[in-house]
Amino acid sequence: MSLLASDLKYTMSPMEDVVLRLGSLSDTLPFVKVCAEHCKKGVAFPKAWRQAVTETPMGLGEEDLRILYHLGSVLGAVDLEGSLSEIDYARFVLNQRYEEAKARQKQLGGLYRTLGALAGIGIVIATF
Repeated sequence: MSLLASDLKYTMSPMEDVVLRLGSLSDTLPFVKVCAEHCKKGVAFPKAWRQAVTETPMGLGEEDLRILYHLGSVLGAVDLEGSLSEIDYARFVLNQRYEEAKARQKQLGGLYRTLGALAGIGIVIATF
């Protein structure tokens, strides 16, 4: 997201050009590379973005995908400041959701380990 915002801010290029440039970088998000490929084939940016987000396996939830779909629909359709604001908002919300997911994983991971150990003990007791 930072690369997207920086490129857009300093070049003020159309979104198709931005994703084409970013698609060639190694540290770009995988769906940006897929979006660039669609743009090379002549697909309009909003549709290329949506297809790329849909096609690229990223392990994201529905809400995360909705945020990315919305971002793709407004980038290039609003002025530079609006686009940068949308990128900042998406980055903030996705980061917040990431932190929540890490906390849930930590909390539930311990619970599942405990349940697994208890189930194992229960099986041992049941077999004797």
